[in-house]
Amino acid sequence: DLVFSLVGSEMCIRDSMNATTNHADKSWSILVDGHFKESDDLAQSFGGWGVDFRQLGPGRSPADLLQFGSPSFLVTKFHIGKPCDQRGSTPPGMLTLGFREKGSGMVSTPEGEVTDDGVWCFSAGREFSCTSQSDFRACGLSLSESLLDEVADIYDLWSIRTKLGSNRIIRCHQRTAIDKIHNRLAVISSLIRSGETALHALQQTRELELDLARQILELLAAPLDVIRPVMTNRRQLVLKRMLDYLEANPKSPVTVHELAKAVGAGVRTLEYVFRDYFGVTPKAYLTSRRLIGVRRELQRSDVETTRVGDVALSWGFWHLGRFSKVYQQFFGEQPSKTLGRD
Repeated sequence: DLVFSLVGSEMCIRDSMNATTNHADKSWSILVDGHFKESDDLAQSFGGWGVDFRQLGPGRSPADLLQFGSPSFLVTKFHIGKPCDQRGSTPPGMLTLGFREKGSGMVSTPEGEVTDDGVWCFSAGREFSCTSQSDFRACGLSLSESLLDEVADIYDLWSIRTKLGSNRIIRCHQRTAIDKIHNRLAVISSLIRSGETALHALQQTRELELDLARQILELLAAPLDVIRPVMTNRRQLVLKRMLDYLEANPKSPVTVHELAKAVGAGVRTLEYVFRDYFGVTPKAYLTSRRLIGVRRELQRSDVETTRVGDVALSWGFWHLGRFSKVYQQFFGEQPSKTLGRD
């Protein structure tokens, strides 16, 4: 199974590994290996990223996450069942590459669509946003700057090393090379699950990291095409203004016409942006966004002092009976049950 996202907290990683002063003696470890009932639970397990997953359609969104590696080379594999709006930032001091698994649900970004043979390149600490369709599976690889520098020195790959760092999507003409890396990581994750000694029997950790980093640099050194954005510059600007406005006014029950006016665009343009990027209508997105806001507030509220109606009203749901029905359709449970859950 091939995030675009990876664990960014080295403190978390160090705590999960045997303490030692010799970096070469640090074996790879599993950081997270779990199944989650919904995407919000998944987001809370991404250390150091500040990742936010917001489902775009009704129903529970089950998810799986496997994270393993070391402070120099981190791997994240994840799966989300429902269409989702994803946001976050990449780990500081590390180059991050994202791969969509072959046959997985599609993913769109402001920079373009990530295809089966596409690689999404992130410079260190860069923010990202994308929308994924149902049954989305992806893998993210994050390599420290020092590891990349070392590999570039050893294998004389500085010509490609100096080109890394910009946020862009590239198409690789050697999908077999991507599959080779993917398959090797699958074997490694199985070995780690069976015990660290099995991994040491395969290869010393440092040698493993150097070899994988070499494969990645050689992959990026092959002939590549930079994917052109599917959205015009104008629509990308409208999308950014719209997202910024909604982040600044999270509880506002803004209408489509009001939002169009706020971002300086026509209603038709706004509809095109939502259709091309989110795959839903503006009204559906705005409603789901506020429903998710209500759910998150109920989940962190005290059942003894909180009333569902007060929370719903604060998020602009004036008709409480209709709100309760829509909430249950979207999340599969009554809001009172969300509030009462331990």
